[in-house]
Formats: sequence, structure tokens, C-alpha cells
Amino acid sequence: MTRIEEVSIDKILPLRHRVLRPGRPVLTAHFDGDDDPGTIHLAVYWHDDLASCLTLMKRPLPDSDNNLSDQISYQLRGMATATEHRGMGCGTELLEKTEEFLIEKNAVLVWCNARIKAVPFYQKSGFEVISEEFEIEGIGPHLRLKKEIL
Repeated sequence: MTRIEEVSIDKILPLRHRVLRPGRPVLTAHFDGDDDPGTIHLAVYWHDDLASCLTLMKRPLPDSDNNLSDQISYQLRGMATATEHRGMGCGTELLEKTEEFLIEKNAVLVWCNARIKAVPFYQKSGFEVISEEFEIEGIGPHLRLKKEIL
């Protein structure tokens, strides 16, 4: 039994911190843009437990050479799934709902900077790798991915 809701940052910050920034101050899990009016925070609840979350920020794809600068695109950030809910489909369900949500926003593209170990997860949902590996200081190696919204 899952439900997906648009929530405030304070609802997902503890999960994002626990999964993405363990052992660091909570403020390191609060991203620039989290409080912007156009930012969207989505959460999947398994019964009443917060199982998975992500944030969508209206931002153009960096270094885009395919004339997308005038198109609506969103950066997916801070996707996290609680350890006890992994492998249950919560993250996949959240990505599917995200695409539906972005269609309503007239978005044509969603992109993210994914940790190397998460790349296969995104690829299963139709994301394609569009960069060489790069390092995010203090976090680790990443790849940039994108998915066109149909």
C-alpha cells in the first residue's frame, strides 16, 4: 500500500540526510533551491512510513547543445529510499509518478547527477548517460543523465 504526495522540504529532509549525507550535519542535506517557490518535493509513503523521496527543481540542462534552452526542464535531486524499503518498487513508482507530474508542468526533459551506483536504476527507467564521470567533492563519482518527457 503506497501513496505519493507533494510535500514540504521538512517532511523529506530527515530521509534525505539519513540516506545521502550520513554522519554529516543535517544542513548538508538541504540543497540550494529547496525553498524556491517552483521547487517540488515528492514522497512515497508505504502505509504511514516515508519510503522514498525526490526533489524537482526547474533548471535547464547544463551545457545543452540541442537547443533545449527555451524548453522547460527539471533537475531531479536528492532521491533517497529508506534502506528498509529498498527493492519494493517505491523508487521506481516515484520516478513513474514524477514523469506524469512533469507532463502536467509542460516539461520536456528531466535530468540528474547520479551517483555511479545509482546509474543502472535510472537507466531502467529510461534515463540515458550524457556525460563522462565527474566528482562531486565529498560525495563521490557521478554521471549526468537525462530523460526526455513524452
